[in-house]
Amino acid sequence: MKLSTEWMKDGTCRSIPVADKDKWFFSQDPATIYKDRARAKQVCHICPVVKQCGVYAILNKESTDSHSRNIVWGAMMYRDRLEHYRDAKRHGLWEQIVEDSGVVL
Repeated sequence: MKLSTEWMKDGTCRSIPVADKDKWFFSQDPATIYKDRARAKQVCHICPVVKQCGVYAILNKESTDSHSRNIVWGAMMYRDRLEHYRDAKRHGLWEQIVEDSGVVL
């Protein structure tokens, strides 16, 4: 399956300075991880491509290894994305969500 990354250019996170983006979206610091995740999710919630980002992360199996599960994609952590995918599959909605996202070429 070929995935589009064209939508990424419209991501709100692209306008965030790299240092902040690395800290918020890829946080590993136990002292600030919850606050950092919340900041990243705030950015995602105003992003015009948040749905595409979440679908892309699920289809591309982003953050599936134990070292990168704290990475925010589409306003969701790994477990959130997994739950979203399972719920959508269980209700027969996943294929429509993927189609609507335009992520698959």
